[in-house]
Amino acid sequence: MSFWAILGFLALINSLREQKRRPKPELLGQGLRIVGTFAVIAILWSLWTSPTFTDWFALLTLTEPWQIESSDLLRLAAILTPLLIGLLIVLLGRRFERHQTIESWLEKLKNTSFRPYLNATAVAATILFLIAIFDPAVYRRFGSDAARTMISLTSPALSRRDDLLLTRGYYEELANVNRFNTELWQLYQEQPPDWKSLAGVRAINLRDDLLEYDLLPNLEIYYKRAAFSTNNWGMRDKEYTQLVPENTCRMALLGSSIVMGAGVTDREVFEWRLEEQLNDDSRLTKHVEILNFASGGYFPLHRMAVLEEKAMAFNPDVVIYVSHPRNELTSDYIVELYRKNITFPEEIEQILEATEIQESMADIVIQKRIQTVIDDITLTIYRRIADQSKANGILPIMVLVPRVDGEEADDVRQVIQLGQEAGFIVIDLTDVYAEYEPSAIWVAAWDHHPNSTGHALIAERLYQEIQTNPELASMCSQ
Repeated sequence: MSFWAILGFLALINSLREQKRRPKPELLGQGLRIVGTFAVIAILWSLWTSPTFTDWFALLTLTEPWQIESSDLLRLAAILTPLLIGLLIVLLGRRFERHQTIESWLEKLKNTSFRPYLNATAVAATILFLIAIFDPAVYRRFGSDAARTMISLTSPALSRRDDLLLTRGYYEELANVNRFNTELWQLYQEQPPDWKSLAGVRAINLRDDLLEYDLLPNLEIYYKRAAFSTNNWGMRDKEYTQLVPENTCRMALLGSSIVMGAGVTDREVFEWRLEEQLNDDSRLTKHVEILNFASGGYFPLHRMAVLEEKAMAFNPDVVIYVSHPRNELTSDYIVELYRKNITFPEEIEQILEATEIQESMADIVIQKRIQTVIDDITLTIYRRIADQSKANGILPIMVLVPRVDGEEADDVRQVIQLGQEAGFIVIDLTDVYAEYEPSAIWVAAWDHHPNSTGHALIAERLYQEIQTNPELASMCSQ
């Protein structure tokens, strides 16, 4: 409300002033007014995107050098550069108008015979270039990285923070999503009434520890218009005994909503398909069980807690940690846990204490400070999972599965580096959708989880990777 009230008032004042302005205002005055208008809109937009006035004031006071990231500097440069160029043009124009009027200058340009042809050529070349580079038949010839980049440019994308809200919304009921991002609000508006969260279909049990929540056991429901069931242990999976059967290779799968299979039926989840493919392979001498411990909205700390509190009790031979790089390196979910007074593991507490965060600080300040150490936190989580696995004779595997709308190359490289440093065998599947348009493999336009086709692609690719990895293949053949 504050945003629209202030903007409306300023628009009214500006309209009244425009009625009284001089017929031919000076070029410098026009330029300064344009810059002033841009600055006011930018300030009001920062108010619009801040949940509270406290967060807004905190946003304006983040001036410590260590809180400014390189990406922030690049964005600032992208904003200031055109403004500085504009001011330079204004100043040159003022110098120019001392000698002749703008009208005479434009008239001279009109009388230049070659000018229209150059303009037409430039416009035509630009149009042809854009048509070419945005054609899938063209950009796919330049490899999977180029294809992912072009798909991300041509698909509606959420900011990292809004992406977190959408991810959390898969199990929570969120309100006021319209204040963060137009695309996020549009996605929620397009959802049909029966497209509910896990909480909305009463599929989760809330907890007051690091895990926060887990799936209820013995469910037989519809979730996102797909049959959804859980076993006696609260896994979206077949029934398994806690004791490992003889001649069995058991794998524990850790992940979030993609791994859980949001929007597809039980048998369409890639975990179910992969298990069947492996057991149909006559080259494997052991029966394979893949236990799906995933749940929507689980981030790295949740997956670590699942391993320690649940998966270890089933004595797996292999732990498969599924990573979606963009969601691995976000500090927002840690802020949420901090606000809930959740007790963190000691190693994480020590890292957080070094940031000197306090409960009295605004969320955006806490988020910025934690973001400076997010790599340390993520590496600590990875190491704890890998170290505990190896200490119990378990092979730790990290599988990078992309979001349907793509992953940032920098995030992928960083997660791979951290995973390898922690001691995981890393399998990169981030190009698994490269030959497909996002709309062909997502569940719905308002829900970008992979559909049945997407899960089939993941299962087939992971099956191939297991077959070509000697250490992993040997686990199921000894």
